[in-house]
Amino acid sequence: MAKLHGKNGLLKVGVTTIKITRWTGEHIKEAADVTDTGSAGAQQVIEGIERFNGSFDGFIDSVDLLTAWKPGVTGTLELYVSATQKYSFAAYVESNSPTMEVTGAVSFSATFKSNGAITQLA
Repeated sequence: MAKLHGKNGLLKVGVTTIKITRWTGEHIKEAADVTDTGSAGAQQVIEGIERFNGSFDGFIDSVDLLTAWKPGVTGTLELYVSATQKYSFAAYVESNSPTMEVTGAVSFSATFKSNGAITQLA
């Protein structure tokens, strides 16, 4: 199988593609510890909640990106790892942090949390 390249990834909110330099995420399926004295000395777990939390970075082309992605905004997030393979879920924007450098372009970093069921690499 060929390796994937970041140039083929992207991030969409609804039908809008957001220009980004990077996205990162953590897809977790919790395992709640239910070990007790009846477990014969072995760890036992039960399935807990599933979540996908992460962040994305980019440059600010206009202030619309900051107002559209202010904390508390929700929307369907699609995180592509290739031209066709993506994670898809409703997301809650937790933070949006602009960075203004005197000698460079204004950039931003936003964090998100999944807010419902997650479709993995469909």
